[in-house]
Amino acid sequence: MGELIGPPVIGYNRGDRDGCAGQGERLQNRVVSPHRTRLSQNGELMRVSAILLIQCLIAWCGVASADLIANGGFESGPGGFSTDYEYTSDLTSSGTVVVGYDPCDHHPLAASYGDHTSGRGRMLIANGSTDGSAAVWEQTVSVAPNTEYAFYYWLSTWTPSTSQQTQIRCLFDGVRTGPAGFTPSDAGDWGVVLFRWKSGAASQVNIRLVDRTGTIENNDFALDDIGMLATAGNNVLLTSSSLGGSVESPGEGAFLYGPGEMVALEAKCQPGYEFAGWAGEFSDPGVRIWADMSVDRVATAVFHKLDYPVTIKASATLPNEFSTCDESADRLDVLLAALESGTPNGLVLGERRGLCGATYRFPVFRPATGIRGISRIVVNVYGTTVSSGSTVWIGGTGPHRPIAGNVHSSFRPDGIPGLLEDSQEPVYWLPVRINAATGNWDLAAAYVSYECPGIPQTLLRRFHDHFSVVRAIERYASDQGIRDLYSRVPGAQPVWQGVMQVLALAEDSAEVDGVDRAAVASGLRELIERRPSVFDSGDLSALAECDSAEVVACLDRAASSGRSHVAVYANALADGILSSDEVYALNAGLAQWRTDLVALEAAMANTFDSLCKIASMPGGAGRLAAETMILAMSPWLAGRQGQSGQWTLADPTYLGQVIDGLGQFETP
Repeated sequence: MGELIGPPVIGYNRGDRDGCAGQGERLQNRVVSPHRTRLSQNGELMRVSAILLIQCLIAWCGVASADLIANGGFESGPGGFSTDYEYTSDLTSSGTVVVGYDPCDHHPLAASYGDHTSGRGRMLIANGSTDGSAAVWEQTVSVAPNTEYAFYYWLSTWTPSTSQQTQIRCLFDGVRTGPAGFTPSDAGDWGVVLFRWKSGAASQVNIRLVDRTGTIENNDFALDDIGMLATAGNNVLLTSSSLGGSVESPGEGAFLYGPGEMVALEAKCQPGYEFAGWAGEFSDPGVRIWADMSVDRVATAVFHKLDYPVTIKASATLPNEFSTCDESADRLDVLLAALESGTPNGLVLGERRGLCGATYRFPVFRPATGIRGISRIVVNVYGTTVSSGSTVWIGGTGPHRPIAGNVHSSFRPDGIPGLLEDSQEPVYWLPVRINAATGNWDLAAAYVSYECPGIPQTLLRRFHDHFSVVRAIERYASDQGIRDLYSRVPGAQPVWQGVMQVLALAEDSAEVDGVDRAAVASGLRELIERRPSVFDSGDLSALAECDSAEVVACLDRAASSGRSHVAVYANALADGILSSDEVYALNAGLAQWRTDLVALEAAMANTFDSLCKIASMPGGAGRLAAETMILAMSPWLAGRQGQSGQWTLADPTYLGQVIDGLGQFETP
């Protein structure tokens, strides 16, 4: 039997959790390795090798020694270990165990939370036995004689108690080894037990984890990420993260470093989350910290879901403004190259694509008290950089430099005035400028969240939905290329810019589903590359029956009534108090806007039907012109072309979803 050496290390990780009700589909746990290949939201591989190389140069890459425990994360199900408990999916009786995704699935009174590895994977969930010698988990492991090992496991409870904690004992070859593990008092929190053991003359060891609590009440727990590795004279770094992000460097899991090495730890948010600081051995709010590996360490990156009254997203597919590395370059070609680069995120900045800067402008509501009524602004930019030198400028502040491709900045009242640009509209404008003059930046998304404590949250969110739709309609209706297209004026300007900009505004700002991004993007590429203008054919007679000029008139009416409604809405909301007169005016304005949008949808649908008839004619300039106009309508009434060449209208249309989403104005 070997000997125990060194003190234990205890760390905690508070996971995000919800009640049993409304549990959505759970994702299969990702396999976590020290330098894993990350997947983007659409599943495409992100190229991170250059980032990892840079990280390794900053701090020596840790040695990830082979883990001796089979299926220690339980992602292979109930295999690789034995148990003295009854294996069952019903944990209402003591002495039962299951490998599952959520304790709430197996006991009606259990708290709902995810596993330690990712928050979405499997763990060993147990209702503790009253037999203090029964092993909940057991495995025999081959070891090398006269070798030092580190053994660790993560522990949580799914029935919170302030009076009693479940106690887990570890036995090596039947001998109590290492410190007792006690569950954290709050359900869903994960604590770790880490200790060292020397093998002596042993060539294998039987390891048992036993619940020594001995009671029926408050004796419910979960185990995850059990591991064991030879230390070879190094110290152990255990890294993990809560739901909503990851430890980008050095990765997540167990790492070995020489005594005294300094290791850079970097946290990376997922879209929709913000970094809340480090836990475990550290309590630091910085995204990047340094760990002195003179002893064993535990580091947990903690993330919180963005839960502000308003969170506005830009998908990074299309910026409000962009700059090229060479101002003499063809701007259209440069933008298309950046958009069609095949990267997972949608827009590539940097010299190789010729697009060096992108600016996104976010609307922030103007309270009656002005900027003082905004209590906090949070900006998150997500992506992947492959070189240093990239920067983000937020309003007049900067440069903010990305960590692992991300920027997270939070601004309190004293820092907010320097961010916002004044305007004649009922909003301030917050510009977020992303620059990548060297290397490449695969830009995924940018989010701005903010709080106006004096304004009801539901009304503030609805204002933003209305405002963004009005802005999108105005952009579309005022584009001269669009107006000339519907009016069939020879020599019209290209329509690509207006169509693409309104697609970005309508889909990303309003965040109303219904636009088929893939279909529209494919159609726009064809429109831009093959059909730069309807009027190249020189034959407009086939379009005469469409009467598409009515669409322009309806666009103007919809934009005008929407602008009036938003102005009334902003005035009513500014002080956070709605009078009966204000509610009446809002309802009246909303009714008029709905009426004009319904008329616009009907006019576009009639034009679409006529265009489909022309497009079904074999060959001819009329067919090409009709298809061009169908594609230009795509942001509002997306058309899809089947294998037979016939065009059909998407159901529901984007305009229809906007109309349904407006609803009747409801007072809080």
